[in-house]
Amino acid sequence: MLKHLLYITGFFLLSFTILTAQKSLEMSLEECIKYGLENNKGIKIAGDKVKSARLKKDEVNTSGLPSLSLQAGYTRLSEVDPFTITVPMGGTSQSFTVSPSLLNSYSSKLTLTQPVFTGFKIDLNKDLSDQSITASMFDLESEKTKLKYAISNAYWSLYKVTEGKKVLEEYIKTIELHLKDLNNFYAQGLITKNEVLKLDVQLSSAQVQLLETENGIQMAKLNLLNNLNLPMDTDISLKPLTTIEEIQDVPSLEVINSQALNTRPELKAMAVRIKSRETAIKLTESAWYPDIYLIGNYNYARPNQRIVPTKDQFDGTWDVTLSLQYTLWNWNATSYRTQQAESDLSQTNYQYEMMKDGVLIEVKQAYLNYAANKSRINLAEKTVTQAEENYRISYNLFQKGLIRNSDLIDAEVAVFESKIKLVTSISDLKNAEALLNKAIGI
Repeated sequence: MLKHLLYITGFFLLSFTILTAQKSLEMSLEECIKYGLENNKGIKIAGDKVKSARLKKDEVNTSGLPSLSLQAGYTRLSEVDPFTITVPMGGTSQSFTVSPSLLNSYSSKLTLTQPVFTGFKIDLNKDLSDQSITASMFDLESEKTKLKYAISNAYWSLYKVTEGKKVLEEYIKTIELHLKDLNNFYAQGLITKNEVLKLDVQLSSAQVQLLETENGIQMAKLNLLNNLNLPMDTDISLKPLTTIEEIQDVPSLEVINSQALNTRPELKAMAVRIKSRETAIKLTESAWYPDIYLIGNYNYARPNQRIVPTKDQFDGTWDVTLSLQYTLWNWNATSYRTQQAESDLSQTNYQYEMMKDGVLIEVKQAYLNYAANKSRINLAEKTVTQAEENYRISYNLFQKGLIRNSDLIDAEVAVFESKIKLVTSISDLKNAEALLNKAIGI
């Protein structure tokens, strides 16, 4: 009994450990993007639209194939006198039933319909379905590009507050060390109580800031989890970055503009939709042509109306028809539909040109933003080096009583602010790089 209890207890402990482990993830940016592309709801919706467009093509492809339909029915008729004729024979008359009164009627008809000519509608609908697939695939690529940026933005935002927390914790330790020295000086009567209180307030302010940073980390995690389509209770963290990738030089604005115009999936999708509008015009014009169908019927009925005289039995008959349908006059509706399709094409062309202008504006903004953030990195690194050196000198001078306590506090604040600016500069540069990639369409 004890042995079974131990097994059960061990099983539940193992299950709890697995469940706990499942809720904790450590991911790099590449892993986040890969996971997001595979699991994000928006990407799945766009993928289903591609699937739907392909199924629509399969449906359209069947329109040129023969179709087979079946009709069957049963009818109960009211009683009527049978059709009879009377013939005089040798001074008497003899009655003959020509058509008996059959009260039960059974019918079934198998119809085979083959389009022969439909004014090119079938081929044009096939072209439209192909264009719809292509456009939806570009839409999917557009959603992927947007998601990559959203994940990168959320990732580097989380990086900024996470690294900012480390800098803040280091700053708090520095203040605590400084406060310890001040308490020793105060005990020796070397400084006033006000100097100690001043630094104590500085420590409390930093601790409040640390709490706000921790809240910011939780919100940044929720944003990243939402883009990855992960449960909101997942404890996600970033894999440590050993080094920040070397800053790459980007081509000129003219080169990037040309690349964006050739790469952006939204522009490619819109170009395909322009072709779809042109095809739609041809489709409306196809109404000027007649439709020709070859129709074959096989009737199996009891009684079969083609069999004379009528018999209460099942008989089969067939027929073949070449059918032509042509609208002679519809109050110019075909012309109106064609003009509507031409107007839709004109609107799509304008939308395409507006989209190109918007892409060029987006690229320039992203390019200038990246260049500005790139220039801040070197300055931020130099500022950290200078602030740390200034703090080292100030701390040594303070220990010797050669500078005031406020001067050391200023040096500590300068180190803290310079490191925060460096973390922010790195995050902003990476976000700017992701935004530029989105603007280009990669």
